[in-house]
Amino acid sequence: MVLKTRSYSMGPAIMTIVMFLPFMLILWLANCAEKAKGEGGKASAPVMLTYVLLLLLLAFFVFVGVSLQFLGSLAPGLFAFDPSTGVPLLPAETVAAIPKMGFGLWLPSLLGMFVLLPPARRVLARLIPINPSNTIHAVALSYSMLILAQLLATMGMGLRNLTSLLNVGGDTLELPSLIPAFWAQELTWTFMAMVGVGLLSRRNLRQATTRLGLVLPTARQTAIGLGTGIGLAMLAYAALYVAEIVGFGLNEEVEKLSEVLIGPLAKSAWGIATLGIAAALGEESIFRGALQPRFGLFLTAALFTLLHAQYGLSLATAVVFIVSLAFGWVRQVNNTSTSMIVHATYNVAVALLSLLAGSGP
Repeated sequence: MVLKTRSYSMGPAIMTIVMFLPFMLILWLANCAEKAKGEGGKASAPVMLTYVLLLLLLAFFVFVGVSLQFLGSLAPGLFAFDPSTGVPLLPAETVAAIPKMGFGLWLPSLLGMFVLLPPARRVLARLIPINPSNTIHAVALSYSMLILAQLLATMGMGLRNLTSLLNVGGDTLELPSLIPAFWAQELTWTFMAMVGVGLLSRRNLRQATTRLGLVLPTARQTAIGLGTGIGLAMLAYAALYVAEIVGFGLNEEVEKLSEVLIGPLAKSAWGIATLGIAAALGEESIFRGALQPRFGLFLTAALFTLLHAQYGLSLATAVVFIVSLAFGWVRQVNNTSTSMIVHATYNVAVALLSLLAGSGP
């Protein structure tokens, strides 16, 4: 087993950070609005600005989705051939899937607008512990629809087509760009979680980390995290192994796309560390730290599962949901720091098990 090391490129990492800036700005404005409400000041301006910017963001996604759907249906040649040379740009199968991807983008974006309506939020408040008049909760609900958009757009394009697109050029997702981009995404998510619960507006750093459940874990909690993570990894790996034997394993498209997206990470020491530490830091901060206290255990686990759209709708999706429930349960009975340890240990253990299985005897 050989673990490789390389030098890294920061360009994709910077692009990743910039991509999330509008989302953080809207969350910050929503917190400013709630702070103004709590202090008895005029909150109408920050509330209005929050909703206007959020609606503009969602409208952009609707526009892109509708454009892809109709242009892909009515003028597929725009995507199929270079108009100046007539050289094919994309395979016919990929071009045919563009309208479905567009539909998967604009429909959830419209749903994101719908949940901003007060009557919709009042109905949802009967199901999950949110405040229907809270601007932050409204923004979080709307953002959750974009997670659905990722899944539907992925399924619309098709896992095989996505794999082909990502493989164009051969080295698009190699380690020099993949590791910094992954760390940038997860650290940005961590910061976004803090901004979402009031950092830089309603809470100081200590208050924000307390709200997120980020504490220094005890020795007992660390042991719980390590043991639970290893146990979950072994159970998940065993379940997928047995399922493959009886003919219900991962389909070939899921395996190929997963290899393109995260395969290089699992073959590098830094990559495996990234899969463990970075993913746990960012995803647990957002999902178990920020969202679960408001969305509840099951909805948060469902959103976490939808985020992992590279699995499509497969057995791996069910495994992710069950594992996510375990992460959430650990957060409820301990804290988010402990669920981070579980998550990191699980990811590292799964990566090592896959690496060992692939290396042969």
